[in-house]
This record gives sequence, structure tokens and C-alpha cells, in this order.
Amino acid sequence: MHAAAAALALAFACAPAAAHGMLVHPGPLAAARSAPAVRSYALIDHEIDSLRSPLAGASLCRGAPRGAVTPITLANGSPFTVTMAFSIGAQHIGPCAVEILDANDRTGASAVTITSVAGPRGCAVAPIAAFETDKLSPAASQCPGRLPPKLVTNDMCMFEWTFTVTNADKIKCTDCVLRWTWAGEHISTTNPEKYENCADVRVTVVGGSQSSGSNAAGSTTPTRPRRGSATTKSKAAAPTRAVTKTRPSQATTTTAASRPASAACDACRKSSGAPRQMACTSDATGFYACFADQPSREPVRMACAAGTSCVQAGDYIHCQ
Repeated sequence: MHAAAAALALAFACAPAAAHGMLVHPGPLAAARSAPAVRSYALIDHEIDSLRSPLAGASLCRGAPRGAVTPITLANGSPFTVTMAFSIGAQHIGPCAVEILDANDRTGASAVTITSVAGPRGCAVAPIAAFETDKLSPAASQCPGRLPPKLVTNDMCMFEWTFTVTNADKIKCTDCVLRWTWAGEHISTTNPEKYENCADVRVTVVGGSQSSGSNAAGSTTPTRPRRGSATTKSKAAAPTRAVTKTRPSQATTTTAASRPASAACDACRKSSGAPRQMACTSDATGFYACFADQPSREPVRMACAAGTSCVQAGDYIHCQ
């Protein structure tokens, strides 16, 4: 092992237990493996804690310079996927969110929240980060194929977070920043550990109007989504039929019988009849978002990235 890498690994091994978390890519796992696009990702093999540790100051986006720009497409009510990474054995509770900011904004005033997880859980624990991890063995053996690229400490697993986009119609920029935030409340709810990473994105909003901000000149051509992205415009990703708003009176009343009858819903049921969060399609080229907490909602089909196949992992899936 390179001397600097060995020193970093030793420092981690001797450090007190702490949560670590970071955004890796504003897209699915396959893209994160090939070209992670979070700002300052090049620090991953020699200054990793500047990416994944609690914020030491209040600078927006950790004060990191702009990086590679990733084109993304957002639509209200459609799924979008980001890839995050968390330390093994230190996946802690606390709310998290994804926001879109104007690239010229230095204060965060333009932030539009496109998803958030509130309450006592968050995106670092199940059901989003679904691996059962521990500190007794390296990440490579706990989540093979899911270590962040060039990671030398062998102590983090990547996870996809697929969520339903909200507030896309409020986005005023085209040249934008996607910001991921997480507040670790495992020690204190009144003084949480705060985490943040940013990725530079070029945003196309579909299904609604998008104002052209002062920084949007020359960006009038819609960006074509990548094949395999959760934002790909297809019948599966953006169903045209109305979705019923009927909801169960209690989450605990969800049963297989209360879900619509379809092949997609059949795939979303475990042998016990209970719904999965996600389920592979029969041809393994994609997967269904099962909406386990919304028993009257038809599952939405999404594609795995080109060159990958869907593998079922309990209530979740891997595209690998």
C-alpha cells in the first residue's frame, strides 16, 4: 500500500468511532463507479475526511471548487437517483435532503428542496442504506463492488437513494448545484453533526415551466437523460395515468391484497405477501419502485444502467 494511504488507514483505525457520510454522484450507482462527480472527489485517496466528516465551518459546499458538470433531468412526481456512501458500523439516524441551488449563489438563498427525509431516521439507515454492516470486517467483504472508487480506507459502502422529485417547477436555474445535506442526530438532536456535499449539474425541468435565470444563457436545448438514469423519460418513469390518492388509514394495514393486481405488483410482493421496497423485473434489465408504504399505488418501472443487470437483495435491488 502507498505510504500515504497506509498512514490514512492507520489513522482511521485508531480514531474514535464517528459517523462518516458523503454524496458520491448525482446519479445511479453505475455512473458513480465510473465517474464520481461530487466536488473535490480527487481527495478520496489522501484527504478523505475533508469529504465525509462533519462540517468544520459554515462555508457553502464545504468551500469546494466547482467540478465536472453532470446533466440531469427533473420532473415533479418522477423518480431520481443519487449515490451516497456511509462508513460501515457508523450509519446513524438523522434527517437528510437534496436541494438544487443556482451555481452563482454563494449563500444558499436560492435552494429548492427536491426531497427530504425528516424524523428520527434518515438516509444513512434502513430503508435507504439497507446493508447490515459492522466494524469487524472490511467493507470490501461486506458490500463487494460498492466501495467508492479509489477509496483506500476500505470502510465505506455506496448506496443508491431513489426518491420522488418535488418542487421541480420552482427551480429557476439551468447552471445549478445539487447539494446533499445530512444531520447526524445519534449524539444530539439539538446539536447534530452536519454533513454536506455538492455536485455541479445542468438541469432540465420537464413537465412544467422553468424560468431562465441570469446564468442560463445558451442552455435552451433540453439535455437528454442518460440511459439507465432514474430520470429517463419513459412510460415507466413518468406514467401518464392518474395515480389514485387513496391511502391506508395506518401504515401497518398494508397487505398484498390491497395492492393493484398487475405483474409489477406481483414482483413487488415477497413470498410472505408483504411488499418489497424495490423488485427486479423478470428480465433483470430494470426494477420496480414498489411504494411499499402506498398500497394503492402502481409500481413504477425504472431501467438499470447499460451493461448492468438487476439482482434482488432482500427488499431492495442492486444494478451490477
